[in-house]
Amino acid sequence: MSRLRGPCLISGVMILMLTSCGQREPATSDAYTPQAVFCPDGGDTLCGTMPAFIGPNPAISVSVGYSGLTHDVTSAKNDSQTPFDNMSWQMFYSLNQMKDGLYAWQNYKLVEDVFGGDPSPCDNPGNLPVLSITTKAGGGTLSSLDDEILGDNFLEAAVNLPLVDRNGNFTVYERRLNDVELAYLKNDKWDLTTLEGQKKFVESGNTVNFTESAKEADGSLGAIELKMAWRVLDTDKGDDPSRYITMNALLAVDAALVRDSDQPICDPVLVGLVGFHIIQKNPTDSALLPEWIWSTFEHMDNAPLSPNACDPVDGGCFLVSDPPVCDAPADAQGAYSYFNSACTDGGNACPPNEAPDKLSGESTYLWSAQQPYAGAYLYDNQFGTQVARCWQIYDLTQQINKQWIEKLGEANSTLANYMLVGTQWGGTIEPKPPPFFDNGDVPSFLSNTTLETYVQTKEFGTCIGCHQGANLAYTTEVDGKKKTYSANFSYLLQLAK
Repeated sequence: MSRLRGPCLISGVMILMLTSCGQREPATSDAYTPQAVFCPDGGDTLCGTMPAFIGPNPAISVSVGYSGLTHDVTSAKNDSQTPFDNMSWQMFYSLNQMKDGLYAWQNYKLVEDVFGGDPSPCDNPGNLPVLSITTKAGGGTLSSLDDEILGDNFLEAAVNLPLVDRNGNFTVYERRLNDVELAYLKNDKWDLTTLEGQKKFVESGNTVNFTESAKEADGSLGAIELKMAWRVLDTDKGDDPSRYITMNALLAVDAALVRDSDQPICDPVLVGLVGFHIIQKNPTDSALLPEWIWSTFEHMDNAPLSPNACDPVDGGCFLVSDPPVCDAPADAQGAYSYFNSACTDGGNACPPNEAPDKLSGESTYLWSAQQPYAGAYLYDNQFGTQVARCWQIYDLTQQINKQWIEKLGEANSTLANYMLVGTQWGGTIEPKPPPFFDNGDVPSFLSNTTLETYVQTKEFGTCIGCHQGANLAYTTEVDGKKKTYSANFSYLLQLAK
């Protein structure tokens, strides 16, 4: 029987167990244990090569459909998930290797540099990486998904709500894309980074279809997008930077977002990585659909698992007529970044997964001029957002996590403090599980507590399901109705101006 363990207390040099961070214990089977693959060439050594595709996957090597996720996996022949999870870990490891003082992901283009954005309001004599928090149209307020995409980088996508850490600071986000995607967006045939370019693209009869990867794990890469979540680290408040992927950055906040001030925030800070999305465009292959491969990682200290957390095999858990509540655990002790069991709100226990309200008379969330930057939104003036994870990690994914974390611990890697929450992909499933989605999300739901805190139990708490609605910024009108054009799962194309 699965059970919960205590708080996350780990070291990068120790062999780590996910159960130490509030995960349910992986299911065990004498008949089958999935095997970690540490390099795209199939080797058992950490190699740092960026994978283009999954390794052999007999479970989906059918043309009609595969049988779907199950807890009754007896061999690699019916283990559909492990090749995707190994690919996720290979990508995460590769992207976080350093060369010449830079992480590999820092060579990916910032979205602002591709589509254009407001310039940083701060001088940067140290030439630090900039985490820029600027407003749409010079201080316009945010009210919709479109506004969030075009606006500032401290509100979560789809809901326009902030996430506040235990130190009272906002979580901040950045997005990047690789050269393969950039070459597709802007080339000698078209330019999808501008409205005019999108107009010409559509009028020429084109539809967006990003570059797919090769069908070999060590082949050519497809289009890749990244999204990262960062929190400001403060050693005086107990943060241990050695447990994080870190970056010295300039936090640059537009004066329009600073309460009671006409000056921007220009703060050199040390930030720690708490969430990491990776997506890569894949080819059609047997029962695999070309709907990108979606990987998401979290720091182990982020938040505890809810005692009501749903099983990922049960895609209908939060869609039944009387859905379970994603409660906060009553016994979760430890220094989580986004949870404190002592949190009170006017004498009552703080509710989980609820964003702070805007202050009276303010149309958007504003920053305090000094840390804690989200001090006006704390519970009882001392507690940040209380987060509980609403979905368990698939048992085979947990077993792969355990093997990767052990390997990373042996290598004394900081990455041993992170876990793969899951890998989602588009599959042709037969028979279709109830309730099923037309896009075939596998698993049906996937969310990251630092990037999708408030939509974990929503019907759009699924990467593929949410992004299938991504359209170009360019629209037309047909018979008095707005006509949109698919952006092939990428919301970035709505940034075109």
